[in-house]
Formats: sequence, structure tokens, C-alpha cells
Amino acid sequence: MAQGKESYAHDAMLLAGKAMACTAISALENPELLDNAKKELAERLDGETYTSLIPKELTPPKNKQKGIKQKLFNW
Repeated sequence: MAQGKESYAHDAMLLAGKAMACTAISALENPELLDNAKKELAERLDGETYTSLIPKELTPPKNKQKGIKQKLFNW
């Protein structure tokens, strides 16, 4: 996206990241807030569940980043 290169878009992405980080910190510091959020989600789902299309037995490859770093930086 060309808009992602504009300074205002970059500033907005940073602001969104900060908001998400602050929300995560609040949830970790206040277990009651997290419990209430879980209850609200259960109410909104109204019995619906999500089933991942990725098989449970599938696991991500290990040390993938190490191989990439070695290729990119000759480590």
C-alpha cells in the first residue's frame, strides 16, 4: 500500500500498537478485567465456537529464524 509509506499512516500504526500494548498490560495487571472480557466474549458468541482449519498435529518449524539469519547475515 502506498499509504503505508506516508508519515501520518506510520504515526497511526504506532498509535494503534501503543493502544494494543496498553490494553494488554491492563489485562495482565487486572485479572478481573480479563475475566469480564472472557464472559462478554462468551455472551457475544452465544454458544458459537471457532474451529481452526489448521490441523492440531501440525506444528511450526523449529529454528526457522536461525536459518534465515544465517542466510541473510552469514552468521
